[in-house]
Amino acid sequence: MTSSNPMQRIKPSMFFASFFGAGFFPVAPGTAGSIIAAAIFLLAVPERYRLHAAVALFIAGIFIVRRTSSYLTNDDDQRIVIDEAAGVWLALSLAPDGLWNAAATVALFRFFDVVKPLGIKKIQKLPYEWGIMLDDTSAGILSVAVLKAAEAMISVL
Repeated sequence: MTSSNPMQRIKPSMFFASFFGAGFFPVAPGTAGSIIAAAIFLLAVPERYRLHAAVALFIAGIFIVRRTSSYLTNDDDQRIVIDEAAGVWLALSLAPDGLWNAAATVALFRFFDVVKPLGIKKIQKLPYEWGIMLDDTSAGILSVAVLKAAEAMISVL
């Protein structure tokens, strides 16, 4: 008898690449991974260490995604959401404080991650782990830039 549980025989590198299983969410795993990563980040990472944590997750993600390449056939498997986690952590570490700003940051991040404007689509075509990780990092930076620009415009009014 076999189990239908996708987590039953998961490899350790895939467990981390899926950001502790968030990538196995049946609908919109990238969005689920982003929201779960944001919640963990905001609740568990002290403010003064947030940028360090984001950079550390990005570096770990490079190695973890490289490891998964040995057994995944899809170039950007939807179950891999450590890239979304690293991108949203970077965005949140640079975004203005506040719950509304955090929600806007995550929403903008997901928008830019899906749409991939301003060369982000080209970044995604870099070799395997670099393309997977850097396109989300770029989406995170772009989301903060837009949020800070909007904040600056509102403060002028």
